[in-house]
Amino acid sequence: MHQILSYQLQYKINIMKRTSTLLFALALGISSIAQTTPKKDTTWNTGGLFALTISQSNFTNWAAGGENSYSANGKLGLFANHTKEKSIWENNLDLAYGISNQSNVGLRKTDDLAELNSKYGFKANDKWYYSVVFNSKTQFDKGYQYSNIDSIEPLVISRAFAPMYLNLAIGMDYKPNKYTSLFLSPLNTKNIYVYDEKFGERYSIDSAMNLRTDVGALVNFKYEREVLENINFLTKLNLFANYLDLKGVDDVDLSWEVLVTMNVFKVLSVNLNTHLIWDKDVKTVNTDGTLGDAKVQFKEIFGAGIAYKF
Repeated sequence: MHQILSYQLQYKINIMKRTSTLLFALALGISSIAQTTPKKDTTWNTGGLFALTISQSNFTNWAAGGENSYSANGKLGLFANHTKEKSIWENNLDLAYGISNQSNVGLRKTDDLAELNSKYGFKANDKWYYSVVFNSKTQFDKGYQYSNIDSIEPLVISRAFAPMYLNLAIGMDYKPNKYTSLFLSPLNTKNIYVYDEKFGERYSIDSAMNLRTDVGALVNFKYEREVLENINFLTKLNLFANYLDLKGVDDVDLSWEVLVTMNVFKVLSVNLNTHLIWDKDVKTVNTDGTLGDAKVQFKEIFGAGIAYKF
């Protein structure tokens, strides 16, 4: 009996040793895998926002009157920012397109944008960066000048790559906090390109040419912050002065954009977007096709729909 108990005890000890050895080897293996698994790259911050607004109205024998209509407006904004040590590289791609249709006028475009922004900065001190900025902006579809007279055909006054703006600037970027950016550039090249020369005159491009280049100073201000819970405020101001054509305030190009977004629920939002532009080199187009003087441009879009951040 004593030998049997001794044998069983020895057997249990051997089992425990083997189990301990196996557990120890497994722990070493897990530790080794954890050490060799690559860590997530935290230098990149990416994401975006998709928003879609749709409205529709239909009337049948409605005593008060009304016009059948529908509209749709979509926006997609993507960003990819890289931060490492003293450098920061910010990239934004904004796409927008909108249409509306009324039974008496037909289908018309309400919004059209394709814009890419890229800014690289190297830290000079806590709040200032040496920076290089690139901007490209055009549209997807044709733009028309409509007449109040139905018999007069609408005129094509713009289209994809007509115009296309290309800007390259070097300067200093002031970032006092994560909400604010003020870029100051003493050297900015503003290029206006039209793929078809027939659109050139409207943008003050010499005949038989499709490119105009201006050199001047640029000021670019951006502020974005959640001012109240679920209410986001964004404003962008762009000022450009051509060194060779600067005689007064009217010679300074201005672009000022404001976007207010209120999230009602997780995917529902109300948006107000305004955009004010002054550029004396962009002529207006009359209904007969002749060119008129430059005027202040203003766009306002208000709507509610779905919005999804990712």
